[in-house]
Amino acid sequence: KNASKSFLIPLLALVISIGLVTGAGFTRSVSSGAVDAPGLLDRTYTDAYSDDVVTSSLLQRMNIIKSSIDVIVDRPSIDDSTTRFTLLDHVFGYGPESFRIAFMQRSGALTESKIPISTNHSHNFLLHSWIETGILGVVVISGLVLAVIIVCIYQLVRFRNVLTRFQLMFLIGILSLLCARIFEQLLGVATVTDLMLFWIMVGIVCNFMILTTETTKIAVSESKVSVQSRSFRETISSQPISCVMILFAIIMLALLLWYKTIVPAIAFAQSSNINDDFVNGNFVGVLESLQKSLITDPTQYFYYSNLAYLYEAASKYQISGSKSVNCTDEEMNVLDTDECFLQLTYQAYLSGIDVGDMRWESRYKAAQSATELALRSQSQPVALDAIRLYEESIFMVPNSHVIRLSFAQALIDFGNPDKAVDVLIESLDILGDSPASIDSRFWLGIANANMGNISTAYEIWSEVIAVDPSYIEAHQNLALIDEANGQIDVALERYSHVISLLETDLSSWLDGGVSRYYNDLALLQESLIEAYVQRASLYLLEGGLSLRDVDLERLLELGVDPDRISHLR
Repeated sequence: KNASKSFLIPLLALVISIGLVTGAGFTRSVSSGAVDAPGLLDRTYTDAYSDDVVTSSLLQRMNIIKSSIDVIVDRPSIDDSTTRFTLLDHVFGYGPESFRIAFMQRSGALTESKIPISTNHSHNFLLHSWIETGILGVVVISGLVLAVIIVCIYQLVRFRNVLTRFQLMFLIGILSLLCARIFEQLLGVATVTDLMLFWIMVGIVCNFMILTTETTKIAVSESKVSVQSRSFRETISSQPISCVMILFAIIMLALLLWYKTIVPAIAFAQSSNINDDFVNGNFVGVLESLQKSLITDPTQYFYYSNLAYLYEAASKYQISGSKSVNCTDEEMNVLDTDECFLQLTYQAYLSGIDVGDMRWESRYKAAQSATELALRSQSQPVALDAIRLYEESIFMVPNSHVIRLSFAQALIDFGNPDKAVDVLIESLDILGDSPASIDSRFWLGIANANMGNISTAYEIWSEVIAVDPSYIEAHQNLALIDEANGQIDVALERYSHVISLLETDLSSWLDGGVSRYYNDLALLQESLIEAYVQRASLYLLEGGLSLRDVDLERLLELGVDPDRISHLR
């Protein structure tokens, strides 16, 4: 009876483990040639949009461990609204499920994107426990693990002369497995299934002598007849509490197996072909598969992330002239508009966050889509939601100037330049005088200009072009101010410099080279046309008709409608 009970627990754990491992592997789609194509690889959009930790190299894990140690030593505050008590922070930690937020306080920024890496765990169970539960948690966990190892070693040494060969091999095996598991956990963190197996080993060690001695076998044999003679009803009546507990445990394990293994495996299977469909442009098929998976398992946030990514891609296809995807509202009316796709993208991100998506990337992308949607629909509630999402993203990634810059741009668009100035100053405090601070400085000038501080904006933009003489937008803004102040010669010089930069970029684009300033040829040509129009108007104002005519001829070469430039003749 004892052996049957002891065997049932690891058997159920084994079934759950096999289901978790083989279920995901069985439903994973293998699409040849789709690795380098943009799409829903590994069912997560973060590979394309962020620098999240997606590999498991030893060097990367060592960097994560180093940042985790910095969090333990410095103990940065993750909530400015609370009063810090350093001693309590070290003793009790930040609390369960708080590692990711605490880690971002000391995560190192990458060189190119300047977005810090993020991870759900430190790949070291002691450091992870130390951050979340403090010194008290580390002491308790270490004591638990060491107690099991010490008990095994004590039994090996104390009873070495009386233990059978099987018992010796059994104890040595358990001890080796525990030591190997601890060593592995120094570069990883146990999952639920791993923790279940650990407690099974603890239970076996605690009942080692009972399970392996001959007296146990004899006792079981002697009581076998009496056990068999008792009916099932008599067993229930004599031990009702034990029967109820066993039934409860069986039901809980069955529910756990169903909701944590079978249901996710079915949902995976229903969307196993989304990578192939996405690469082949079958957006409707991807949408149907994801909707089926969400009906089966609505608690998995990554399905919502993929929906949002799908809507973004579908919107781009609509812009390029493809009509393979229609955007529909709740009444299934066909709405082939950007606003509809923005609404669906925004709602998909919010739905993922509501069901437990704790990634800062999701909030950042939701904030960006909410900003664009608010500007198109002139919706104040959506604008306020965008601000909330940006603030949550900054709270989770305090070292990223990229998020702060996007937030400041949104605030300027929403008509709140005062707050944008504060956000941009925080971004510059992070960057200092590095070259990456140029964009933040430029938008600081935009915010001051919107506040009416034109002289301050002029000084800021002058500093920008002193660092980067090819910053086109800064030259254009300075030229507008010079023109308004009557300094026509200076404005003409600035417009000429802008036109020279854009013409070089256009030639490089047309020759098949790399564009330096614009990724879109239409935007590049429109900027060049606008610069020529501005310079031609200044030539007309100064009486330089011959120079104006040269600019007008160039505008006609660029395909400008003559009616658009008729006022310059």
